[in-house]
Amino acid sequence: MARPRRSTRRRPFLRTVVAAGHLSLAGCLNGRDGQEPSSGDGDPETDPLPFPEIEDPPDAVYLPTHREEMRTLDPVFAGEYGLTPMLTYPHPFWTVAGSVERTDPTAEEDVHLMVTVWDRETETVVPIGAGTSLEVRTDGDLVDRRNLWVMLSQQMGLHVGDNLPLDGDGTYRVEGRIGSPSVRTTGAFANRFDAPAEFAFEFTFDDDLRAMAAEVDYFDEDRWGEPGALEPMGHGVPYSALAPADELPGTLLGAPTRDGVVFATTLLESGSRFVDDGDRYLAVSPRTPYNRCVLPGMGLEATVGDRRIDLVETLDDELGYHYGGPLPDGAAVDEVTVDVLTPPQVARHRGYERAFLETPTVTLEVTR
Repeated sequence: MARPRRSTRRRPFLRTVVAAGHLSLAGCLNGRDGQEPSSGDGDPETDPLPFPEIEDPPDAVYLPTHREEMRTLDPVFAGEYGLTPMLTYPHPFWTVAGSVERTDPTAEEDVHLMVTVWDRETETVVPIGAGTSLEVRTDGDLVDRRNLWVMLSQQMGLHVGDNLPLDGDGTYRVEGRIGSPSVRTTGAFANRFDAPAEFAFEFTFDDDLRAMAAEVDYFDEDRWGEPGALEPMGHGVPYSALAPADELPGTLLGAPTRDGVVFATTLLESGSRFVDDGDRYLAVSPRTPYNRCVLPGMGLEATVGDRRIDLVETLDDELGYHYGGPLPDGAAVDEVTVDVLTPPQVARHRGYERAFLETPTVTLEVTR
């Protein structure tokens, strides 16, 4: 079992959490003998919550040390989109751009803002890519301006977010802009989400919001790092889960797991709306284990016999989020090989940071 290490970084979000809130967590963070943690000075002004971390997390999907509390704001609407904003305390996340880099909160950052973007008609989470920008203001004054990261979280699924600085207690107005999805859209989603959309919402930064940090749900230490995942948060927030493999249209060729990715693969016979003429359609639907969360930003290529097929990232109302391409009807299909050229290019929260990073080859035998 990996050993925990405890961070002692000052956290502005937590500085005014009352001492009672700090003490209420002592039993969760102390050792089993009831002794105080060995690191941190125990002063709630400088180190109110030790936030245990796993020193050497597994190269897989794993259960973190705790479940974060967050404030879910009322949904807002922008064109064809619905948006659900959420706030919690600042915390580290991991970006992927050739290599994995940990991003820690700075001393100036006060909240972690997350926004789930979904289709108003179907409540399907839309993979909007990295084109979401926003400005944060209070009393009309600009506090921050930035583009949000596309992120994966066990609790929130696919969303955009970042740690943000604020300017003390008060009401903040967020004004943002959503770009078009970076994927092909088909079926009921075809020719939609083409126009950028603007949105706005407000939130209050106060003691009530900071007090969430004293409501963290810590797991028993012997579960830290074990295979598993947090449940989706629920509360009416759309989640980017895909249909079970055996419910996908077409003939399921298999759903093997490599590097934590479940490669649900199906073949649609000729005549489907995805292809022209008599071609068939090969669809690979990668998803996380446990929560079946989408995995965007991958580069996939399939081989069937001597034919190589570029699999295009696609959002469809029946097949869901998948990677697909045409297969000529006359080609024999005895074996399908899927090569991962690029792992998912999205930032990750705890529990996902070392998973989905390999570029494996997946082979599926086709039985008749």
